[in-house]
Amino acid sequence: MKNVDTFPLWRRARVALVACVVVVGVSLGGCYWIKYTKLMRTHVELLLAMTDKMGSFLEDDRAMTPRMMNEFLYPLERAQDFVRIVKRFYEGRASLAQFERLLAVYADLLEETERLRVLKGDLAGFWERAALVREWAGRVEAALAAEEA
Repeated sequence: MKNVDTFPLWRRARVALVACVVVVGVSLGGCYWIKYTKLMRTHVELLLAMTDKMGSFLEDDRAMTPRMMNEFLYPLERAQDFVRIVKRFYEGRASLAQFERLLAVYADLLEETERLRVLKGDLAGFWERAALVREWAGRVEAALAAEEA
């Protein structure tokens, strides 16, 4: 067996680099393994809070600015980033599929809110979509609970 000191420096550096990449990759995957459920629940809670806030503004006929719409959009964008990251590790999980559907329903709710912000009108469409957001949030929670069991 060769003495480690006889290997060229570039070769030892390359081996160390590969080892670091493997350790970091495993660590990141492990990090999401530990926090996946907690992070998803946090996203769901935030989407529900934003749904309630939109409903409150519309119900009270308070003015909503484009900047406020960005406040409602931001949690969706962060949740979509979360999906993009965890999809590599959790493809095929029921909770992830349910969560992606929740995000689509929330995006539809945002479109309806924007329409009502500009045109005003009957809130029935908003409340139907808000109910769907709550329904899909419940489905995500049920899927997470089943995966934890």
